[in-house]
Amino acid sequence: MSESRGVGRRAATAGLVAIWLVAGCGGEDTGGAASADTRPADAAAVAAPAGSFDPCTLLTADEVTAALGWAVAGTQPYPAPNGLGHCKYSGAQGNAVLPPEQADAGLGVCFTNFPCSSLPAYQTSAEMADARVAQYPKEGVYADLKPVVKPLEGMGVPAIEHELGGLRTVEMAIGGGTLAYVETWGSPEVTRGLAEKVLARAQAR
Repeated sequence: MSESRGVGRRAATAGLVAIWLVAGCGGEDTGGAASADTRPADAAAVAAPAGSFDPCTLLTADEVTAALGWAVAGTQPYPAPNGLGHCKYSGAQGNAVLPPEQADAGLGVCFTNFPCSSLPAYQTSAEMADARVAQYPKEGVYADLKPVVKPLEGMGVPAIEHELGGLRTVEMAIGGGTLAYVETWGSPEVTRGLAEKVLARAQAR
């Protein structure tokens, strides 16, 4: 690889990492999805206390490996005191490759890159998509990244697909003010397949 191509690849990787941080989820304060500045550092990952919800049970490492094509090298749970939380799945190369070997799944009370105090009771996927779009400011980094939000039908609950710079999230309003989600760098079909597994397990809790 030439030096110029190497620099370009590093810049692209840095851009994807920035997107992951901007769009990332799992703040401790909200019990699930949150803004980047409330997302805990990897060092803050902790084991779920005995008897509490372990967010890494939403997806197995084998399921993530089979769906995304890279081997999960580790899982990091971020349980929340309100029985919610999220789990980060990472491959051996993490952010060093494009797309990154990273995925996330969890339960929260907010969309995955904005803090909130509660999740409204959405009646339809279209209503949920409209609310998601309305959260974005018209200027700044989000406008530059051009987020795409689509209602997802056939999930059995109000659900949307949210894509920001290649980072794709399926978010599902499962009732009780709770949002279940999966976040990957994979295709719409792959991300939805993982989301269906998360939905089934979230509803069976």
